[in-house]
Amino acid sequence: MGLRKQNRFSAVIHWKITASFLQQIYNLDEDTVNEIYDALIANPGNYLQYYAGCLEIERMRAEAEEKLGAAFDEKAFHTFILDMGPAPFTIIRDYFDEWLKTAQKSG
Repeated sequence: MGLRKQNRFSAVIHWKITASFLQQIYNLDEDTVNEIYDALIANPGNYLQYYAGCLEIERMRAEAEEKLGAAFDEKAFHTFILDMGPAPFTIIRDYFDEWLKTAQKSG
């Protein structure tokens, strides 16, 4: 199979996997799935910042779970993140450290 043919086959497989995921997780119709997929393909770097943010939130959560143990409150953690609003993680991190200290004292 030529490289060109392989690439087309690979793209179809990736689209099917992505479409299936979006439809199952988000209950989206096919037109919406196509729009999202086309946007990802057209500008994949645009979504890197969202993934980086997701990883940072996961790191903060793991740190909170480790430091607070049984006193970790999932709702309080998510409320903290949401209350921060759209802010860079350099700022969120400072507030997170303070939130964590307060949670440790009260837990």
